Amino acid sequence: MPAVGILLMLMGALIYMGSDRVSPDEDDWFVRVSGMVENGTDIHMEEFRGLNTSVFSMALEGTGEDGEKHDYRGTPLMGLLDGLGVHDNATRVTVRAADGYSRSFSISDLDGGILLVHEKDGKELEGRSEGGDGPIRLIVSQEHAGTFNAQFSVKWVSEVVVS
Repeated sequence: MPAVGILLMLMGALIYMGSDRVSPDEDDWFVRVSGMVENGTDIHMEEFRGLNTSVFSMALEGTGEDGEKHDYRGTPLMGLLDGLGVHDNATRVTVRAADGYSRSFSISDLDGGILLVHEKDGKELEGRSEGGDGPIRLIVSQEHAGTFNAQFSVKWVSEVVVS
């Protein structure tokens, strides 16, 4: 029985230690870019809003999505990484969410159809604590992923790792 108690205490401590990344104040949110890049960095929301962004019109098809076209404001993932100096021998990019979910892409697949967005239809994405998908979300266009593109989406993006 004491072993179970210790295990529960350790699990509770781990959950507590990781909880600040799951639902921080959206104004304090940042995306950490690390791995095989010359200039790894933390991009905070204020910096993200100031990036060279564009509006992309697309529909997300899949579970929990309405299938309607929306206007998303953000930046292509590869455009962001190019500015940080991706190593020549890097082959993959993994995008992780604050809840541990992740998606991995080949660098050769990172065209303009894989985007980090912070607005939908002119409004900032709501954070997880508000029941939203943001403040930063990775979306993949139908041209890139096919009809059911929402399955490649990552909500609550907290980290991008180049390997």
